[in-house]
Amino acid sequence: MKENCDVIYTGKILAGFEQDAVVRDLSAMLEIPPQQAEKIVFSGTETTLIKGVAADVAENYRQKLTHTGVEILVQLQEFDANVHDHPVQGSFLEERTEEIAAEAKVTASVQSGKQDMRNPYLAPNSKFSLQTGIDDLDVSEAWKKRFRTIEAAGGVNLPYIKELPFSQRMQIFVNIIAFLFWIIYLPVKGMWRPALAYFGLALAAALILDFAGLDEGGKIIGSVISAVAMIRTNLNYYRYKVLGEEPWF
Repeated sequence: MKENCDVIYTGKILAGFEQDAVVRDLSAMLEIPPQQAEKIVFSGTETTLIKGVAADVAENYRQKLTHTGVEILVQLQEFDANVHDHPVQGSFLEERTEEIAAEAKVTASVQSGKQDMRNPYLAPNSKFSLQTGIDDLDVSEAWKKRFRTIEAAGGVNLPYIKELPFSQRMQIFVNIIAFLFWIIYLPVKGMWRPALAYFGLALAAALILDFAGLDEGGKIIGSVISAVAMIRTNLNYYRYKVLGEEPWF
C-alpha cells in the first residue's frame, strides 16, 4: 500500500482576509481567470485542488494556498500500489488530469543553495512559476513583502497588476536606492548582469551623443538609465532570489 494525500479547499475563507483579495491572489497562484477563481472561492463546498501527492508536498501546498486566505485541508488517502490511480470525480483538476500530472511534478533541486519548486496548478506549457518558501529566503521582511506582491500580480509578467492598489504597484516598480546608486547597489545584491547591461547601454549612448556633438545628452541618458534601474530592480531581484534566474535586463 502507498499513502497519498489530497489538498482540498474547504469552501471557507479565513478570518481577516478580504473576499476580493482572496479571489485575486488565488487567481494569480493558480493562473486561472478571476471569474473561475471566484467560482471556486464562493462555491461553499469542498473542492479538491490537487490529489495523490506525498504528505510533505501536500503540506507545502497547504501553506502556500493558505497565504491566499482560503482554508485548506490535507486529507490522507490509501491506494493499492498495484492498482492504477484514476481521477477522483469532482476534482477541480479532473478535466486536465493527464496534462496537469506533468506540471504537478515537484522538482526539489538544490542549485547554489536554492530550492526550485514548480507550481503544479499552472496551465500546460505555462512559463509562470512560483517559488515556495519565501519566508525562508535570506532577505529582509521588506523584500519578502515585495515578492508576495509580485506573486499577487501574477509573477514577473504581472498579468494582474491593474487589479492591485496603487501603493502595491509602487512596491513593485519603485526602488529609490537603485535609482540613485544602481551601479553599486545592483552588484551588492548579486545582480551583476543588469549592472553591466545598464553600464554598457549608458556608455554606448554617451559615445554616440558625444560623436554627434550633443553634450547635454549625457545627463538625459543618465536619468533614463537610472529610471530603468528603479523600475526593473525589484522584479529582477524577485527573479534572482525566488526563481533562481540571472536576468540581463
